[in-house]
Amino acid sequence: MATTFERTASGAIIYKAAKPRTYPQLDLLTLLFRSKLCAAKEDTKIHVDAVNPSKAITKAQQRQLVKSTAYTLRHRYGIGQSGPDNDVVLCISSGHWLLPTLFYSTIAAGGVFTSSNPGSTARELAENMAQVDAKLMFCNEDTKAVAIAGAKLAGLPLSRVLVLGSGPTFELSEQENGGAAHMSPANSLEWERITDRSALENSIICILFSSGTTGKPKVCRLSHANIVSEATLVIDVHRDVYRRRGCEFVYNTLAHLPTAHIAGVQGYFVNPFYAGDTLFWMARFDFAEFLAHAKRHPITSFFSVPPVFLLIAKSPLVTDQLDAIESAVSGAAPMGRDLQAAARAKLGHGRAHLSQTWGISETTGSMTMRPLDAPDDATGSVSMLLSNCEARVVDDGSRDVEPGSPGEICVKGPQVTKGYFKNDAANRDASSSATSSWPRSAAWPSWSSPRPLLSARR
Repeated sequence: MATTFERTASGAIIYKAAKPRTYPQLDLLTLLFRSKLCAAKEDTKIHVDAVNPSKAITKAQQRQLVKSTAYTLRHRYGIGQSGPDNDVVLCISSGHWLLPTLFYSTIAAGGVFTSSNPGSTARELAENMAQVDAKLMFCNEDTKAVAIAGAKLAGLPLSRVLVLGSGPTFELSEQENGGAAHMSPANSLEWERITDRSALENSIICILFSSGTTGKPKVCRLSHANIVSEATLVIDVHRDVYRRRGCEFVYNTLAHLPTAHIAGVQGYFVNPFYAGDTLFWMARFDFAEFLAHAKRHPITSFFSVPPVFLLIAKSPLVTDQLDAIESAVSGAAPMGRDLQAAARAKLGHGRAHLSQTWGISETTGSMTMRPLDAPDDATGSVSMLLSNCEARVVDDGSRDVEPGSPGEICVKGPQVTKGYFKNDAANRDASSSATSSWPRSAAWPSWSSPRPLLSARR
């Protein structure tokens, strides 16, 4: 999975993975619920409450719940009635083991899922709702107050604010009257199964607010092809490593980051399910609880951010809770090599694989990864390009710079967004660029020959 580069006749210097891989031409729900490529068995507990593990849902139960919830979304709330890719459903919630049901069901109904940070103010939430023209809102008990206030500011009727219950079964209630959003297994809606490449690439099933640089955040459009390729190009590499070792790849992980960003959407709703293992849900991040859950369940892999790894490296609370960890990945910001080494020493008796990745909302998450059988990296690198991904490094005039010189990363790949949601100006700006077919990332690399060490100077 080494990164190589080539010079084209036009002078472009293109970095790419040495070997391409194929990925499924399937819609996301068919991949997860119907395809043999998904390793989850019918009785696999795919989502579990970390505090109370009796609150759990299997793949078979999740499939039926998705179909009945999708029916309600379509026939009671009109989601998807005008066709796919139109009706946006916004979710604002703390971590919840049934939160993925809302994501899958929105897609099954033909809607478009988006998410706001659970720490948003009512004004911020209302602005998010207006920007995407949300037709329906999900919240949970933790975020109900801000959801109600935001809906009132945005003019969304409270009958279209649905509260996810905290009990042992799935329950949605309308905030206007507290009544249940009636669902019955007898009423179910099958999702549209898609295999046409163009339809997969041009669909819109999820939109996410990008951090951007200045001004109002842009909203990235993500398709079936974006999310499916991201999941399979990452997880299949891990599977191959374990297959060569002659053992099973186990991916029990812990949801502790917000689901308002791509790390939560891709990393919690999709990748662990496709890997075939269990995701344990925390309501919110608390370091002592994080450690306790990691030991109790036990957790074998996780993705997090540098501040969490700093706690792991420095906190006296860490003893043996992370001994079962086999691999961990850091992203969202650079992590220095000294911190990487110190954190790794606390994971899996110091033998765990700890690497860094780089990616943004516009790339559906990771564009780089370090295979689990690759030698340990002591440089702080963000690893190698994923298969089927390409990159260039250009100056302010969009001219390619020589390897080792500073510049901005431009990327291509099946995970890269087709554009921004209802933002013609941003899409025109992108298409008029000299590198329009190579979306710019606003990330600038530092270098350690021959590979780039990305630092997200945005």
